[in-house]
Parts: sequence; C-alpha cells; structure tokens
Amino acid sequence: MASIAGYFGSRLVIRPNANSTPAMIDMLNAPPIDRADGLAVTPTMDLRQRCGVGAAQPLLVYSGSTSIQRGLDTVVRALPRLPDVHLALVVADPPSPYVRQLSAAAVRFGAGDRLHVLPYVPYEDVVAFLSAADVGVIPIHHWPNHELSLITKFFEYSHARLPIVVSDVKTMAETVRATGQGEVFRAGDVADFVRAVESVLADPRRYRAAYDKPDSMLPTWTWQTQAETLDSIYQQLVPDRPGIGVALP
Repeated sequence: MASIAGYFGSRLVIRPNANSTPAMIDMLNAPPIDRADGLAVTPTMDLRQRCGVGAAQPLLVYSGSTSIQRGLDTVVRALPRLPDVHLALVVADPPSPYVRQLSAAAVRFGAGDRLHVLPYVPYEDVVAFLSAADVGVIPIHHWPNHELSLITKFFEYSHARLPIVVSDVKTMAETVRATGQGEVFRAGDVADFVRAVESVLADPRRYRAAYDKPDSMLPTWTWQTQAETLDSIYQQLVPDRPGIGVALP
C-alpha cells in the first residue's frame, strides 16, 4: 500500500486475514532536484530583486494556494510586531479577492510596503527562487487534510535550505521538531507566530544546519527517489517488464 504519509497510511491498512499486513510505502510529492544546477538563480528570477528587498532585510516567503484555511492572515497580522520583516506571497492568482483583502489589511496595519505579492514561477525554478528568502512559512489551520502529510511547499522550502516556521499541524510539526529545521507555532496565534519567527531570525544558521547533517532527509525528499520507489512497485506488479529508470521530468 502506498500513501502520502505513514500517519495517513496507517489509517488505510486493510487486513485480508489475521496473519497478513500490507507493506506500507510512503510516497512524497517532492520536487525534482538536480544538484548540478538546481539552485542557479538568474537575475530575472531573483526573489529579492522582484520584491525590492535588500540582502540585509529579513524576508519571509509563502508559496502556494491562497485561502482562509491557509492561515495567511496570521502572518499579515504579525507584520506590525515584526517591524523590519518583509513578506513575499508567491501565489497563483495575485489579483484574487482574498489576496486583495490581505494587501488591504497590511495597509491598515501600516505594513503595506512590506507585503509583496508575486505570481508563480516555472516549477523548475521554484526552489532556486525561494532560496533568496530567510524563512519559509506554512501557517495553515487545523483541517484533517492539513494534519496528514508533508505538503509540496515543505519540500520546496527544504531544498531551498530555508528554516521553516510551521503551524502545529501534526505531521509537519512533528517533522520540524525532529529535524530541527525550523520552529512550530500554535495555528492562528499571532503572538506565537512572532515568537517563532524571531527565534529563527536570531540564529538562522542553526536551523539551516539541519539540512547538512549526516542524517538529513534531503536526499530522500526528491522526485528521483520517489520515482525509484514507484518503479520498484511497478516491477513487482509486472515483473516481466524492465524498469524505466529515473530521469528528471
């Protein structure tokens, strides 16, 4: 049985008989990574340049879908308490009503000049683009699907070697606490989000160091590794067919 996370898969186990338990395989929605050029940032793809934010200014980034349950209002409401911090939202639809609400809120809070809304970039540039930030944020609320897995942006932030500030949704919070790659805050709690961000910005190298530990998960958090797992499953199902090998999309 393949699932997006062990926590999720354990709830899907079907026992055909009392003496048989299906093998569990986690499949992760991890990005394709080519270390030869995976972090090459061209001038046209520079996050800080597009935001007009200097190298010395703290920059948070959120990349992904926008909706109330994503918790972005928590981050915007925190900006007045983080007076030197900028926030980049890399989103599918910058002019959407919800994004406009966030921008208007930032203006009301006196932080309109520190909120930067940008469109998506090509998927092969995402990791490099995000790497210019100081912190990747995942402020999502407690919903059943949010508790279950490591989501796409989690892996993108990780390969960008960003410290991650994540809400206390089960699987991601447990992972961040175990790896030391970031801080966890109570979902929807602005003060606790501020605490987490300030902790990371006070010593970012401590959190980035998690990615270079001997037991770092980065080598397994790639599409290439996931493809090898899928290939092995297919070969077990159709043993007379040769494996397809693994290549970047």
